[in-house]
Amino acid sequence: MAADRQIIIAHRGASGLAPENTLPAFQAAIDAGADGIEFDVQLTADGVPVIVHDFRIAKHWARLDGEWLNADGPPVRDLSLAEVRRYDVGRLNPSSKYARRYPDYRPIDGTRIPTLDDVLTLVREKAPPGFQLWVELKVAPSDEELSSDPLATTDATLAALKRFDMVGQSTLISFYWPTLYHAQREAPGIRTGYLSAERDWLNNIQMGRPGRSAWTAPYDIDDYDRSIPAMVKAAGGAAWSVYHRDLTPARLADAQKLGLPVGIWTIRTRGEMEAARNSGAQVITTDRPDWFR
Repeated sequence: MAADRQIIIAHRGASGLAPENTLPAFQAAIDAGADGIEFDVQLTADGVPVIVHDFRIAKHWARLDGEWLNADGPPVRDLSLAEVRRYDVGRLNPSSKYARRYPDYRPIDGTRIPTLDDVLTLVREKAPPGFQLWVELKVAPSDEELSSDPLATTDATLAALKRFDMVGQSTLISFYWPTLYHAQREAPGIRTGYLSAERDWLNNIQMGRPGRSAWTAPYDIDDYDRSIPAMVKAAGGAAWSVYHRDLTPARLADAQKLGLPVGIWTIRTRGEMEAARNSGAQVITTDRPDWFR
């Protein structure tokens, strides 16, 4: 990973410009000159890897038969691919906070949730050489009743990357670290990026709490002098991908001492962009890759 130039990864594609986690968003990222794309993988009920972030079909981005959902729909894992494809995900509900977040967003009616194969085909046909894939295995021990099976999701993702000969340009990432240990065993040499957040809305590290976090087990942050970079390194991670407000100069120095590349996410405003440029992180994941080029 180049040290003299920050790598710009488009979060769920260029999701500030086009419907997130869709082929138009990924094409927009390519057109904007991003170095790669980040996207989320879940499994349908019939075992197909699809690209969607929320565990349920979400009312803020999904319409069925032209009508906005009144409430979040069923879990993705309970739907067949054919059922998932029924939803139009080409625009944001104008009453949602997400629509207000992205003033430059361009709706594309009729857009459907893509499969992993769809995305890999687009990258093979449209992206420049060396284009990176940051593939999030979207599973969670806190949502077992909604999440697809962690190891099955990992295996299906690896199988697709191998089939398309794209393992070498891919980094698997996850908040649920056991999926990454499994990937490292099943595909030696695969790059893994260990996600961390220490926020009210997600805290997979659980610093200072008794016992191991279910997200990182069997590793316990207290066994590594409360150093997340040291724990990532011990787990075999190729990179540490941290929520941008959780990266401190001391933590950056710790990672650098260990030779561990650092990525930050998710940059959404111009103010955050300027801070990210000066953060020392090698990888920046952003909704607006066009701002960085």
